[in-house]
Amino acid sequence: MTLNPQISLFTINQTQPTDGWLLSDWAAGQTSIMNWEDQNVTKTATGEVQLKLGAAPSGSSRPYNGAEFQSSEVATTGAFSWTAQAPKMVDGAVFGMFSYKADWQNQPWVEFDFEFVGKDTTKVQLNIHMEDANGRHISLDQAKGGSIIVDLGFDGAQGMHTYDVTVANNSATFRVDGRVVGVYGAADMPGGVWQIGPQKSYVDLWCASGLDSWTGKWAYDGTPLVARVQGADVRPGDLTGLATTVAPAPTPTPVSPTPVEPAPSSLNGDTGNNALTGTSGNDSMAGNGGNDTLAGAAGHDSLFGGDGNDMLRLDAGNDLLDGGNGSDWLDAAGTVAVRVDLGLTTAQATGYGTDTLRNIEHFSGGSGNDVALGNDGGNQMNGNLGNDQLSGLGGNDTLTGGAGDDVLTGGVGNDQVFGGDGSDRMSLGGGDDLIDGGAGSDWATVTNAIAITVNLGVTTAQNTGSGYDTIRNVENVTGNAANDRLTGNSVANILQGMGGNDTLSGASGADTLEGGSGTDALYGGADADRDVFVFKSASESTAGSAHDTVFSFVAGVDDFDLRGIDANTAQAGDQAFAFTGSTASAYGVWAVASGSDMLLRADVNGDKVADFEVLVVNAHTVNAGDFLL
Repeated sequence: MTLNPQISLFTINQTQPTDGWLLSDWAAGQTSIMNWEDQNVTKTATGEVQLKLGAAPSGSSRPYNGAEFQSSEVATTGAFSWTAQAPKMVDGAVFGMFSYKADWQNQPWVEFDFEFVGKDTTKVQLNIHMEDANGRHISLDQAKGGSIIVDLGFDGAQGMHTYDVTVANNSATFRVDGRVVGVYGAADMPGGVWQIGPQKSYVDLWCASGLDSWTGKWAYDGTPLVARVQGADVRPGDLTGLATTVAPAPTPTPVSPTPVEPAPSSLNGDTGNNALTGTSGNDSMAGNGGNDTLAGAAGHDSLFGGDGNDMLRLDAGNDLLDGGNGSDWLDAAGTVAVRVDLGLTTAQATGYGTDTLRNIEHFSGGSGNDVALGNDGGNQMNGNLGNDQLSGLGGNDTLTGGAGDDVLTGGVGNDQVFGGDGSDRMSLGGGDDLIDGGAGSDWATVTNAIAITVNLGVTTAQNTGSGYDTIRNVENVTGNAANDRLTGNSVANILQGMGGNDTLSGASGADTLEGGSGTDALYGGADADRDVFVFKSASESTAGSAHDTVFSFVAGVDDFDLRGIDANTAQAGDQAFAFTGSTASAYGVWAVASGSDMLLRADVNGDKVADFEVLVVNAHTVNAGDFLL
C-alpha cells in the first residue's frame, strides 16, 4: 500500500491553501435527513482525519449530521487517490471517495467514484458519470445494466488501504492498493460518450433517504459511524497511478469557496417492484424488472424503466425518460401545465424542461392545464385536475378527463372517453367508441367530415355514421360541415349543426338549437319547456328557398335569439334589431303569414327588404317577447 500525503483542512471562513481541503458545512443535497457538519471532521495528533456520521444535536434542521471535505487542487487528467479505512457500515450509509467537476454550476458533469454502500465493506462500487451532447446524464452502471461491484478480498473497515483512479484523455483506471480493479473508456459508456474536465477530489460519509433499493434502508442504532483517512492527493498529469513525492505547499491564497452541488445518485432496481427516487443532482436510475416507480427529482436525470409496467415521473430539468418494455406511464403530477407528445422520441419542451420521452404508452397529468398527445398504440391518458386536452390519435385509447373542463379526442380506433367532472368536450372519431360525459354539462363533438346521426336519448350502441358508438351522460352535440341529424334527450340540450343541411331535434327539455350555415330543420319538441333557436349571422338563413325551417314553435314560450346578428352592417358596432310586428322596416325584424305558416324576416342594410328569413311551421303569431335581440 502506498500512503498519500496528510490532509490540511480549512473551513469556509478561512484562507484556503492551494493544496488544502475545504470542510463542507451546509445542507446535503443528496438526502433529506442530513446536513454536512464541519465539526464532524476532526484531525488527530498523528495527522489522521476522521469523518463522523451520527445524530444531530437537538434543534437541528435535520436529524443527522454527516461529514465531507473537498480538495482545493484541480486536475483534468491525472491521479486522484485516498488512503482510508471505511467505517463499520450499516444499511443506508455511503462512504465515498471520488473526483467531481470543479465548477459545479457551469461545467458538464464528470465524476469517477469509489463508494462503500450499505453494510458490506468487503466490496466497493465503481462508477463514472458524464453528460452526452444533449446535456443528459449518463453513467457507467447505466451502460452495464447495474452496479459495478469489486470484491476487495479484504474488509475495508478493518484497516487502511489506498484507492486511486487515474483519469486519462480516453480512459480511466481504478486501483486498490496498486491492483487494477477496472479500466473503462468510451466503449463502456452509453452512446460511446467520453468527456473529461477539471475535477476536485472529495471524501464523504452520509446517510441516504429514499434510495433504499441502492443503499438499503437507513438503520442507525445510535452508534456514530467513523471513517479514517490517513491521506489524500490530487496529482495533475500523473498517469502512472503511483504516489509521487509531495512538493512543499505554495503560499496560501484567499478564496471564496462555493458549496458543492448535491451529489448525484445512480440507482438500479431488481426484479421486484422498486420505488427509486433521485436527488437534486443529475441522476441515473434503471428499474430493470418489475413494475417500478422512478422519480429523478430536480436535475438533468435519465430514467430507464426496463421490463415491467413502470411509472416514470416528469419533473424539473432536461430529462431522458425511457419506459423500456412493458406498458409504461408518464407521471406529470404537479402544478405545472405540461405539453407532451408520446409519439415524439426527440427532445420536446414539456413545461418542466426539454425532455426526451421514449417507449412510454400512457399519461397521467397533474393540477395544471395539460396537453397530451398519444401515439399509434393503445394509450391510457388521465388528465386529473385542470382543464386538460388529451388526444389518443391512433389505437384503441382510453381517455379520462377527471376534474376540470377537458377536451378529449380519441382519434381513430375503438376508444373509450370519460369526461369526469366539469363541462367536457369529447369527440366522435373513427371506430366504435364509448363516450361517457360523467358529471357536468358535456359535449359530443365530431372530428371527421362524415355526416353523423346522434340521438342522446339512446344510451346503447347506435350507428352514428362514424361507427357504432355508445353515448352516455352527454347533454350537448356539435356537428360538422356535413348534413347531420342530432337529437336531444329529456334534459336541456344544446345542439349545434355547424355547416351542412342539418336536422336538429331537441326532444323534451329546454333546448337550444343552432343550425349554423346550410338549410337546416330545427325541431324544438312538443313539450311546454322553453326552446331557443339561435342565429348568429344573416347568412345562416337567407330569404328564399335556402332559409331554415323551425318546427314546434310555441309563442310566448320559445325564443328566437338574434343577438349574434348585427342589425345595421353599415354602422360601426353591433346594433340590435327592433321588432316591428308585421311591417317591413329598416334594420328591423318582422313576421308575415305564409299560408298556415309564418315567415320571420329581418333587414340589415336599411332597404326594408329581407336579408334574413326563417320559415316557422304552423305558427300564426309572434310578439316582441319571443325575441332575444
